[in-house]
Amino acid sequence: ELLFGVLNGDRQVLARALGEAEGMGERHPSVARDLNNLGFAYKSLGEVAKAIEFCEAAYGIWLEFFGGDHPHTQIAGRNLAMAKQAL
Repeated sequence: ELLFGVLNGDRQVLARALGEAEGMGERHPSVARDLNNLGFAYKSLGEVAKAIEFCEAAYGIWLEFFGGDHPHTQIAGRNLAMAKQAL
């Protein structure tokens, strides 16, 4: 239900997903995954500023934990670049 709601842009589900992610601790790699997914969802909804905010946060966490060459970090970097291009 959570993933389906996120992909369909249900804002209540998006808020719940963010709350669950932050419950793990703000700088946890699993939080970065959820932030990245939320950024992608917000970009799909046309809410580019929110997308950039979430993608930047995800990128920063993964960069800190895994470095710039890790696939997760690179994915977040691409998502961030695409969101910025949508401005």
